[in-house]
Amino acid sequence: MSSCMGGHKVLYLVRVDVDDLNIRVNPGTANPSIGHTGKGIFIIEKEMPVPGESVWGRLHRISDKKGWICLDHARKIGWGLTMEPFRVKISVPDLNLRKGAGTKYESRGHIPMGVFTIVDVKDVPGESRWGLLLSYAEKRNGWICLDHATRI
Repeated sequence: MSSCMGGHKVLYLVRVDVDDLNIRVNPGTANPSIGHTGKGIFIIEKEMPVPGESVWGRLHRISDKKGWICLDHARKIGWGLTMEPFRVKISVPDLNLRKGAGTKYESRGHIPMGVFTIVDVKDVPGESRWGLLLSYAEKRNGWICLDHATRI
């Protein structure tokens, strides 16, 4: 990890299992709360220790929620990200969501049209490029064909 203006630049996923984890404008409980995370998976892009407290993580700029969370209340999941996450827009009503990258994997059903965050990409020989959705990143079992998505 490299030093980055008083913190460490990182890129990994955490799971928050409480509804009311405070998001703060800056790291530390002395700073005002600007909302709550709710339960879910979030991308952390920077860490900063706060003396007398804990380590805080800044939510990735691609997130709908902006600010810092106390990492004592979030569980790091699986693997570090090896790429910058990006968003895609799905404009087809019946895009298959697959358990793995490629058509050889079982379908989980269809995903609705909308905007989604991609956290990993795989090129499948003889097929296309596939993207892992953030909401399925913990078990790595929610992939879409990126031929049917527009990067935004």
